[in-house]
Amino acid sequence: MDVVVAPLSSVLPGFPPGAIVAGVVCLGLQIVLWVLFSYVLPRGPWRAEPGFTAHQCVALPVVCYLGVVGLRAWTSTPLAGYETAFDRATVPHETGSHLMHVVLGEIVLWDTPTGLAVRSLRQPAMIAHHVVMGILAYMGVRHSFCPYYSMVFFGLIELSSVPLALVDLTHPRHRAWVDYVKGKPVLEAVQLLSRALFALLYFVVRLGVYPYYMHFSEHAFFRDVVALHAMKDPPLPAPALVAIGVLAIFITLLQVYWGRLIARQVWKQISSSSSSSPRLQHAAAATTTKAD
Repeated sequence: MDVVVAPLSSVLPGFPPGAIVAGVVCLGLQIVLWVLFSYVLPRGPWRAEPGFTAHQCVALPVVCYLGVVGLRAWTSTPLAGYETAFDRATVPHETGSHLMHVVLGEIVLWDTPTGLAVRSLRQPAMIAHHVVMGILAYMGVRHSFCPYYSMVFFGLIELSSVPLALVDLTHPRHRAWVDYVKGKPVLEAVQLLSRALFALLYFVVRLGVYPYYMHFSEHAFFRDVVALHAMKDPPLPAPALVAIGVLAIFITLLQVYWGRLIARQVWKQISSSSSSSPRLQHAAAATTTKAD
């Protein structure tokens, strides 16, 4: 791996070896799986969308790892030693730093390039999210800034992305996968469960935990950034802190935007299920008969 890390270190200043390794491994798996799905395996939805399918196969273990490691670290890290905004911004945290390194590498070297290369992944909002997260991860790694909060924002919140990796397979724009799953009871059940779990985790994690520790907690990240900006000798220059604050707000607004879309889909599904219920249909028929 040193053969790969050494030359990349010279063209990626500020990238630690761990970030480069994470990115190279993800990108390497993407390429291998793309070849496998394109030329080796028999025909199927993976052959129709090899780049997208490979991306989902790589994303699933990555978000599982980030989510589980972040959750375990966050729930086992006491506030002692991180009582002040300055402490939370500067005191080292091994797991938090590790998560920043992994996210920096995978999002810069694999996720963003793949999102641009694969047409079905080329969604402006998601690309913007990746770019902003990459900038925040880079600033955090380069300046050892806020590894404490990395356990949440680069770790724990990725729990909601675990079922999303499966849900995305049967999005209407992936017609080959939709047709493949249709009529297969086990796969349809897995997709239904994944959708329900994703909606639940998104509302709890992305619209609950995320904004709480970003804006509303007594020790919220955004409040800490404001407090650091007001210090006479902050750990980062004032313009950098302002940029971090603005980008944090942007990411929060994206969570809310996606949350509204998910809520609409959930409501649409509930309304559709209710209107197609045999009991409701019988009641509607009876009402119509009485009216006649």
